[in-house]
Amino acid sequence: MLILLDITDLSMNRMKKSALLLLMTLFAIITIAPLNAEVPAYVTAEPKKGDGIAVLFKRYGIPYTEIYKSKFIELNKKKFDKNGNLMLSFEYRLPLYNCKFDGKTIRSSLGITDFNHAKQIEEYNKSLRYVGIKKPSYQIDKKLWVLYFDFMISGNPTPAIKEEKKRKYPFLGADHQNVRVSDNSLKNNIYYLVCGHGGPDPGAIGKYGTHGLCEDEYAYDVTLRLAEQLIGHGATVYMIVTDPNDGIRDDALLHCDRDEFYCGGDTISKDQVTRLKKRVSIINKLYKKNRKSGKKQETVVIHLDSRTRKKRIDVFFYYSPGSSTGKKLARKMLKTVKSKYRQAQPNRSYEGTIGARNLYVLRETVPTCVFIELGNIRNKQDQIRFVNKGNRQAIANWLAAGLMRR
Repeated sequence: MLILLDITDLSMNRMKKSALLLLMTLFAIITIAPLNAEVPAYVTAEPKKGDGIAVLFKRYGIPYTEIYKSKFIELNKKKFDKNGNLMLSFEYRLPLYNCKFDGKTIRSSLGITDFNHAKQIEEYNKSLRYVGIKKPSYQIDKKLWVLYFDFMISGNPTPAIKEEKKRKYPFLGADHQNVRVSDNSLKNNIYYLVCGHGGPDPGAIGKYGTHGLCEDEYAYDVTLRLAEQLIGHGATVYMIVTDPNDGIRDDALLHCDRDEFYCGGDTISKDQVTRLKKRVSIINKLYKKNRKSGKKQETVVIHLDSRTRKKRIDVFFYYSPGSSTGKKLARKMLKTVKSKYRQAQPNRSYEGTIGARNLYVLRETVPTCVFIELGNIRNKQDQIRFVNKGNRQAIANWLAAGLMRR
């Protein structure tokens, strides 16, 4: 289902602009219709340093056979390096279903009749719990993990098991517009994503050789990647600033342009105060509209910092002074990013921080808000974090994991 904003306040001159512009405006506002409750999600995992497919499979008790390996590769296209290896900080879908336990029996939960088959599935879940991969029992968390090909009975998949559907979001770009919803863990959660600057204001500009890195372009790309991750877990996402031409881009050097605008079609003002007020106004109106439908509404503002060229900084977070929910959100995101850094770069310390700051967007936005600075756009080492597509994806993955952390 697509949420449409009221655009009747647009001037006739604006209305005369290309149909594509308006269409892409509307596509920038996303929601996911609930999936059928019977449709299971795939269990996902992030590899550890040195992991190959065989090691990852062994950790989760998945048979390392050609049929399972082929299914794994099919589920994770474009998530391997040029040598076919797994990449750190990427989330991989395992050939392993996360099914709902109905509180009665495994057979009634999965629609099977074979007692021995059900017993094998039970023993598999017990073994995962024994090694610490799956801590609560399936009777407690109601999550029954089942190997993909355990559903192959007489050459046919169990009728109760279906592949999750892809949903199309053109604003993410041609290579990313088909989004698989892997689970509904964020169902009814609403996120307002704001990338800094845009339109006539490119934000800070970092010199990278003979090229200039525009803050708004890199903030936008990371924000889109974050949106894709949240959508994949069933969330409703609003892109407050959008660009009709730029989906998720894998280029190192992102072209600087000035055609970003607000969801709904309004142009971005040259005046900073006007820009800030407009963004807050859009978010607060949507928050009021969604109060009854969303069990959680949060705002994430993404910027790149600009300091002296010698100053290297890690991802850090701001929250509004006096906001206990903002502080809690910033703290759990910091903990998550710190943990991910430790896994990806065990020999490098992480010095990201959280702090209260009296910024207009933090102070005036009604839904809980966190303001994130991804690094120093002028520092050569931090620039690697931005120009490398894998690093941009890793940041988005980590931020999504932080938002999902309980």
